[in-house]
Amino acid sequence: MDEEGFRRSLKKQRRSDGTIQTCIDFTLKFEQYLEKHRKEKTVENVKIADLEAFIEWGKSEIGSMNSYLWALGRYFEFSEQESLRKRANQMRQSEIAKKRGKGKKLLLRKIHGVQEEDVKKLESEGVSDTKTMLISGRTHELRVELSKRIGVPLKRIVEFVKIADLTRIVDIKGVRVRLLYSTGVDTVEKVAIQDPETLRELTIKVNEAEKLMKRHPTLVETTYWIRQAKELEPIIDWNN
Repeated sequence: MDEEGFRRSLKKQRRSDGTIQTCIDFTLKFEQYLEKHRKEKTVENVKIADLEAFIEWGKSEIGSMNSYLWALGRYFEFSEQESLRKRANQMRQSEIAKKRGKGKKLLLRKIHGVQEEDVKKLESEGVSDTKTMLISGRTHELRVELSKRIGVPLKRIVEFVKIADLTRIVDIKGVRVRLLYSTGVDTVEKVAIQDPETLRELTIKVNEAEKLMKRHPTLVETTYWIRQAKELEPIIDWNN
């Protein structure tokens, strides 16, 4: 493993020190596995079958392997092992997709940047998470009625519904949903028609201005968001 070269490459990408060390540690763990279980193999001459075997081994010995797949994808990108990079990315996306819909509900009060007073008023009506927000705000008429009933401006009700809609995309939670919303690409339908590079540029511009995340979303991530959005059924009627 070319640890120093990998470190320099990650620094050029403006990765944080913690992320860089994690990538190196996880790649070293893979290298240790190869030495013990796949003799005469190194990260430089590894095959797709070796990567797949490591992930299967890791699921029972380590647990979730998504972070390992992400880190190894970065190393394969650095070492120009394109087929391995693609396979690591495919495996990671597959694992994430399996968990779609199985996660815990996202509480509205956990969304970055919302007003606590608004959340309390919504909670008083039984609207405490993104799933109930989508149900309560699926049409213009319901949004207007909810706004009048609890005394939260319609504009902010729409914001809650749009954010809840975006959280249907895997990985779009917490600060990330605020970042994506702030780009103006604020519904699943809008995400679905974006160009990955353009969307990434938009997120970088917002992130540099608002300092929401330690690192900018990658092109792989924005590409994945768009692909998911294209597969999701529209559930909100945005017509006024």
